Amino acid sequence: MATWGRANRVRSEAWNARTFGIPSWTSWAILLTGSIACASLSVILGQDANWDLRNYHYYNAYAYLNKRIGFDYGVAQIQTYLNPTLDIPFFLLINTLRPMWVGFVIGTLHGLNLWLTFLIANCITASWDSVRKLPFLLACAAAGMYGPGAVSELGTQFHDLTLTAPVLASLLLLLRHAALIERSAEHHVPASAIVASGLFLGTATGLKYTNGIYIPGGAIAVLLLAARSHTSVQTLAKWMFSVLVAMAVGAGHWMYELWRHFGTPFGAFFNGIFRSPYFEPTTFVNTRFFPTTVLQTLFYPFYFCCQGPFFQARDIRFVLIYSLFVILVLAWLARLGRSTRSCRYAVIGPIPLTYYMLMVFFVGSYVVWQTLFSIYRYAIALELLGPVLVYVLLSRLIARLDTRLIASVALFILIGITMKAPDWGRTQWRETFFGTLPPAIPDPSRSIVIMTSLEPLAYVVPAFPPAVRFVRIHSNFFGPESTTRMAMEIRSLVRAHQGPLFLLSHSVAIADSAGHLAAYGLRLRSQSCVRLRNHLDDGIVFCEVERQEVLSFSADAWRRDSHSARGA
Repeated sequence: MATWGRANRVRSEAWNARTFGIPSWTSWAILLTGSIACASLSVILGQDANWDLRNYHYYNAYAYLNKRIGFDYGVAQIQTYLNPTLDIPFFLLINTLRPMWVGFVIGTLHGLNLWLTFLIANCITASWDSVRKLPFLLACAAAGMYGPGAVSELGTQFHDLTLTAPVLASLLLLLRHAALIERSAEHHVPASAIVASGLFLGTATGLKYTNGIYIPGGAIAVLLLAARSHTSVQTLAKWMFSVLVAMAVGAGHWMYELWRHFGTPFGAFFNGIFRSPYFEPTTFVNTRFFPTTVLQTLFYPFYFCCQGPFFQARDIRFVLIYSLFVILVLAWLARLGRSTRSCRYAVIGPIPLTYYMLMVFFVGSYVVWQTLFSIYRYAIALELLGPVLVYVLLSRLIARLDTRLIASVALFILIGITMKAPDWGRTQWRETFFGTLPPAIPDPSRSIVIMTSLEPLAYVVPAFPPAVRFVRIHSNFFGPESTTRMAMEIRSLVRAHQGPLFLLSHSVAIADSAGHLAAYGLRLRSQSCVRLRNHLDDGIVFCEVERQEVLSFSADAWRRDSHSARGA
């Protein structure tokens, strides 16, 4: 019995080392309650009606499942050529469940982020044996989720918050083993953990390429972790290979499809590199949110915190992190000047490995994000990690744990009080998600619907008979004056078409549509225009189109016809 008791205690101590003092049932309870809370809040906030959903998330899945690439042209504008893989399960949900249940399911998935943030905070505080630990971990998780990105995207189909979960899971695996090494529970990092971490991050990147901003920071964190076992190069190689394999699985099939049709794996994006004749030879980089001056570049968190092109949102966590980093560096330099021995330290003792890894992951990812995008919602993973990093930085400046905790929680409360989330568009719950009622089309297989305007229209297309062909002649990357191969194919298609022609546009752009049609030798039958009934936008217009005399397709002719059409 004594032997059995000692063995049981050893197993209990080993398990406690691996859960860092938090019982496993507590972790599962956080997962359950957090997911239900996020799902319920998603329902309370209302049905998702954001621009991206209406423009391409819903249509892209429909087009992929029904093999419409090459049949339709540019229906969802430039976003037509984004990877539709993650759109497919949400498309099936929308067409299977009632809208409110769709919001509940998506909110449940988004609740995983709260749980993962809780576990990451647990790794950071692995050495604690204190009754304060659980409340503090909950505070970190709650403050992380209560940010403009997470709150505004909760229950929506942007996919940023959905794919934040595998990004956090990738980091969690690395931090967990770093914490075990620090507690001497392990002396090496299993290859399975490195591979799994790479697969998580690679999957997130393959399904949405903007998650590639986390790869450099993750790679540096892997190097720090592997340095303990003196296998840095091999470990990093395994991790990077896993990332690339997962990216290939998540995006390879779509890249091949685009290459087969257009000669480029990215569609209209990065065509300055691939030079497909179907698209303009530009990179189509969205620069709207980039800092515009050297001062803004150096202090960008202060810029997007409360002003700038940030959709009327407000969040100070990045300002706090930036300020604490500056204070920490200045304090370290001051102490370094007083004592050579302090070269090995920051301000208070040696920095734990988990702290180093979190800092390099955050800073590395942030620098890449600001350089490539500066679009806030692409950095939601950093938003979630922000409160944990605030504590890490304070731990280098404040020696007493109680004082440090009070300061951390005070800053968490300040973040919550000052936070303001943007509104991406929501509506009330109804019996159907979109409620689109298309007009009657007598001969669908011989009909072409021409689309114009920059408004999101593609979400109504799946309601039409599948035999109807949709061609967009005016969008955010393409216009009637274009000379690309896609433009030539559209012109040939419209010229040769013998069946009915229609227009799908928006009331705000109907006047310009006449000019766009004129460039194709077409004119609008204004008396035929009707509003297309749906739940989300009462401005969508459907009209009949007829031919006029054939016009030149030169740029000068297009401008002349467009001008005369507007004058009429």
